[in-house]
Amino acid sequence: MEAPVPDNFLTDPGTRLLSKFIYELNIARRHVTSYPGNHPVIGAAVEKVLQLLSALLSTRNAFTLGIAKNTLVVGETILDRSNPVYCDLANLLFSHGIAAVTFHKQLRPEELLAFYSLIILKREQVEEEGGLTEALTRRRVTGIQVQTIDYRAFQTTEEELLDGKQQPIAQEQPSFLWENFARGLLAGSLGQEGQLVDIDPAVLAALLSRGKDRGQVPRTESDLRNYAKTISHFIQQLEKERRSGTRQEMIRRLATFISHLSPELRSQFINSVFSSLANSPGLAEPVLSRIPEEAVIGALEELNARQESLPQMMLGIIGRLSGNLAEKVALMAPESPGANVEERLRTIFREDSLDKFLPENYQKQLQSIVAQGMGATTADQSEIEALKQTLAGHIIEEQISSIILDILHASPGECDLVVMERNLVDLCGYFLGLGDFATLVKIYERMRQKAFASQDHLQQEVLGVFTTSDFIEEVLNGLRFWGKNKYSEIGALIDMVGEPFVEPLLERLAEEQSMSLRRYYMDRLRTIGGAAKHAARERLRDDRWYFIRNLILLLRDMEDPDVIPQMRRLTGHAHPKVRQEAIRALLHFRDAEADRLLMRSLASTDQETLLSAVRLAEGSCHPDILNRLVEILNRGGFSVNECELKSAAIHSLGLIGNPSVLPELERLLSSRSLFRSTQLNRLKEDVVKSLKFYPKQEVISLLKTLAKSGQNEVRRRAEEIYRLLQGDDNAP
Repeated sequence: MEAPVPDNFLTDPGTRLLSKFIYELNIARRHVTSYPGNHPVIGAAVEKVLQLLSALLSTRNAFTLGIAKNTLVVGETILDRSNPVYCDLANLLFSHGIAAVTFHKQLRPEELLAFYSLIILKREQVEEEGGLTEALTRRRVTGIQVQTIDYRAFQTTEEELLDGKQQPIAQEQPSFLWENFARGLLAGSLGQEGQLVDIDPAVLAALLSRGKDRGQVPRTESDLRNYAKTISHFIQQLEKERRSGTRQEMIRRLATFISHLSPELRSQFINSVFSSLANSPGLAEPVLSRIPEEAVIGALEELNARQESLPQMMLGIIGRLSGNLAEKVALMAPESPGANVEERLRTIFREDSLDKFLPENYQKQLQSIVAQGMGATTADQSEIEALKQTLAGHIIEEQISSIILDILHASPGECDLVVMERNLVDLCGYFLGLGDFATLVKIYERMRQKAFASQDHLQQEVLGVFTTSDFIEEVLNGLRFWGKNKYSEIGALIDMVGEPFVEPLLERLAEEQSMSLRRYYMDRLRTIGGAAKHAARERLRDDRWYFIRNLILLLRDMEDPDVIPQMRRLTGHAHPKVRQEAIRALLHFRDAEADRLLMRSLASTDQETLLSAVRLAEGSCHPDILNRLVEILNRGGFSVNECELKSAAIHSLGLIGNPSVLPELERLLSSRSLFRSTQLNRLKEDVVKSLKFYPKQEVISLLKTLAKSGQNEVRRRAEEIYRLLQGDDNAP
């Protein structure tokens, strides 16, 4: 059985070494699929992997890489989920049903190549050999061991717990975090059969306090350091947890656990929590607010007795929790590490101490370079940077994809189409994970340009990647993950692939909260065109009124009058906003039914119905509707409702732009009101602003007159509109 991963295995240098190993493991795998088996590039890549493995296992014989979808795990640490190389390797191994891979120090080159030769195959092909484990055994591979997922271990149940209540989902999710925390604290004091997944926090506290209560030997400094390290790791994992429900449950368990510890252990644990939270300020207040006030006060008093303190940030958070804690914090001085740091820096940078910190040979070499004037020029440096860029991993992968595509189009008969297909499929996943949608567009565009009939299968397989649900979901998720800088590239890819994106786009349009993303989805659907139009029409009976409204907008903008019958039906929809949008669409298509419905609404006595109709009338040219708007404008009264209707009528008349109504507007501009002058002046301003929509030659004279007389705000507005229509800054 493999030894547990040591505590120092993922120190900073260890993490960098592990990362390099995973990168080279992935690169060598790509080389195996890209080059003939005897090519020297493959040998060099495999040798590099084995060298890194040897360095990684300098203090142990093996280590295990846990596999989940999109995720790699080492020990209790989940590696960076956003790293595209980690995700690429994890997805490949997960697709073969691998739960864990163990690499042994004695791994030989031929064994690694055998492993690669299996994982680059389709899973069905490996299953024909009896599965991955059996296939590795047949090839006498002992340096790599795989543990596959046993799907027989998964089962569903509708049974209830002993207390008759079903297990809440929220309690299942944090179990892994809590089990690791409990195991770290108990340090294996339970046997292998010990069940810690759902151990109660109070029980865990009792187990930990039991030694002192029974008068056993006091805990050593090593024990206390282990506790502090376990808490620090727990806080770090908690900070990475994105599910708020899981995070809250973990905080609750931690607070309950600390509350039930013996007084001595409680103070020690709280002090460890203080130290860990100093690096995770976002968690500080949620965690500390759950711990009993008297326990926090006790821990602060212990710190004070030892003449120790906390960073000012932590003291500030603690002080905000309650008045008693604020008083206690006021008696403590914050940490001031500056003096020590300053003294250390002064020591390091003393001119006469240089030789203490530089190896003698290195120092001589530096002095020699300076003496000979061998410093790189600015031109040299820029050239070096440019060369370094060409060696970047991503650039190499991009060039490989271009070479494969060139070979397929130039000399298809001289290449292994199966290998080419496998490489292109892998590269598509790599570029997707990296957010390089521009390169994905190039691959898709080139693959559509089939050169020979023999490439039919290859073309179908590679282009088929772009139509899978996982690929489409990842592309659409990229809008949020990569942000607006990638909108254009993602849009180009969606527009090119087209129809497979229609249904996912419509689903997201239905539930998207962001207005900018809703507009983006609708823009993509408009560009896709026919397939999107058909799918949108099929969904017009959806129960979500807000979705129906957006579908009406989409279909209207597609300029297809075939939708008129469906729009007529939707004018009877239960929700008023859907009815309004349907009438607006009919007005857009110049359907006579829209004018009839509008006239009926304009005769309504209901304020909301009438106001909506007045606003919709801007899209009609029917003379009866024009006359009805003038009637509303000339009605007496300046109540709030009347003024709102008149303002809407002025705006709609302006958008219609029929100059025959200008005399009515002039009549309003010249009117007076002794008791409602404020309301009337606002309507006059609305009239002046609407004049920019009428034919210029019909309103210029009126604007000049208004700009020289009348109320101040009306005069100012008239000057603005006059300048706008004249196209210069000359006042009338």
